[in-house]
Amino acid sequence: KSALKAFRKNLEIIEGFMSDDGVYLCGKEVSLADATLFPTAIFSNFMLPKFNSDGEEVSDPLPPKLSKWFHELRASDPVFTKVYDEIMEVLVHSWEEKNHRWDSIWLAGQRDTAPATIFDKIIAGEIPATIVKEDEHILAF
Repeated sequence: KSALKAFRKNLEIIEGFMSDDGVYLCGKEVSLADATLFPTAIFSNFMLPKFNSDGEEVSDPLPPKLSKWFHELRASDPVFTKVYDEIMEVLVHSWEEKNHRWDSIWLAGQRDTAPATIFDKIIAGEIPATIVKEDEHILAF
């Protein structure tokens, strides 16, 4: 969970460096930044919703400006459209449908729908407990 949080934070940092002058990340011309980040955006849009643990649908896994860049680039640049189609073909048809690639990743795409346990209730703060140590990775009580 903390890795996903760090990944999203890094996307927000990248978003902070984006130009407001054009379709591309650095302005009016395509750059290495676009070519490098675009496949990551494709993968993020495909994978991040599988790891959404709060049970709500993720409307867009990318921060707003990056999402706008991603969708505009897909729609307006035929080279990026082709890259998108090729990557999605592999992700969906080869990895997901044919080879069940995500089945081996524990709980990828799964939602916990079981009734809350006593531990879930302690973590949620619904039941009082003496907390010995707590950080972004652990809660010891």
